[in-house]
Amino acid sequence: MVSQHAWSYFKVSHAATDVLIRLIDEGVFLLARHVVSVIPTLDVGTPPKMAGFRHHVGVEK
Repeated sequence: MVSQHAWSYFKVSHAATDVLIRLIDEGVFLLARHVVSVIPTLDVGTPPKMAGFRHHVGVEK
């Protein structure tokens, strides 16, 4: 017989997992949408932010 405490813990952890999965799904969707919105700017040329980032990292000599 499963104790009441273990059962309630299982329900809470299950709900937390469900929320986490939804957050990850939402995050992946937003990230994909962001990437799709950035792709057209890459065709035109390197965005200013990216150029600054590359310079900061030291890729360009």
